[in-house]
Amino acid sequence: MRFPHYFRNFLTKYTTTSFNIYNRHLFSMDEAQDSLLDNCRKILPVMNENSHKGLSGRIGVFGGSVEFTGAPYYAGISALRTGADLVYVFSASSAAPVIKSYSPELMVLPYLDSEDAIELISPWLIRLHGILIGPGLGRDEKTFTVIQNLISVLKSNPGQNGTFRPIVLDADALFFLSKCPDILKDYPGDVYLTPNVVEFKNLLKSVLNVDSSENKPPEVYIEELCKEIGVNVTIVLKGKIDMICNTNKILQCKSEGSFRRCGGQGDLLSGVLSTFVSWVAIRRSNNLPQIMDKYTDNMLAGYSACSLTRACNKAAFQSKGRTMLTTDMISEFSRVYSLLFYET
Repeated sequence: MRFPHYFRNFLTKYTTTSFNIYNRHLFSMDEAQDSLLDNCRKILPVMNENSHKGLSGRIGVFGGSVEFTGAPYYAGISALRTGADLVYVFSASSAAPVIKSYSPELMVLPYLDSEDAIELISPWLIRLHGILIGPGLGRDEKTFTVIQNLISVLKSNPGQNGTFRPIVLDADALFFLSKCPDILKDYPGDVYLTPNVVEFKNLLKSVLNVDSSENKPPEVYIEELCKEIGVNVTIVLKGKIDMICNTNKILQCKSEGSFRRCGGQGDLLSGVLSTFVSWVAIRRSNNLPQIMDKYTDNMLAGYSACSLTRACNKAAFQSKGRTMLTTDMISEFSRVYSLLFYET
């Protein structure tokens, strides 16, 4: 049975409205959250008829080892789902075929454990707007040497428009940083760290020599930690309430998520964050003004990433309950994205 066109339009209009009302109640926000997200929306690059591939960001993910192949996939596909145009995954040779099999959208380069890794990787760096190091990286000393050399190259070789690429460190890259706490002190670009509680305590011990048995709240140390690690550092501390901090301010993300803690959620956050921070870097390279006076664009990028990740977590848990996996969160990106950022 076919409905008349005017009745079909009526159904579409009012069922869509009801759906959005339901979902806005599902992801209800207080006035402060909504105001922050209004500013976060300004980070998103405009898409129009003049857009071409690459304008919305090219991300390099450095991770993937024989033990861990899912993490770089989660990070890379989340960066794409957030809106990056291209993602390159630089992995160990043994991990590359597996990661390639997960998704044709990711360009996987098996260079990370090569004898001439830096020579193979360096020509690709000029293309990238943002660098994510850590998902599935592993803790092999040879891999850490490659990462150390990679950071040295990034320090001395700015990207397009002469700007230094933002670097996001997650997972095993934070362990690497705890072993080499001075490596980013003189990095001219933006640096973002995404520690959980345990990783944060390890950094406190290695960077500030703070005993992990001290039960002081992280707010006591987080700003000092930013200052000690580098000159342009933003920390996204994951927890019951996510804290986004630079050397001057702390911004809290209290958006509701769920109690489900399956593996891969941190990788998803790092991928989302890598896209937002790349957009912030692109804005700066185009000499666009800072979005807010109160919070830096770097902090808004962190808040955006935390809000989107938490909302996807909540939506997936409401659908799947205890059986929820990180892949279910990725499936919620489109719906949640449109609700938070008014984008389809």
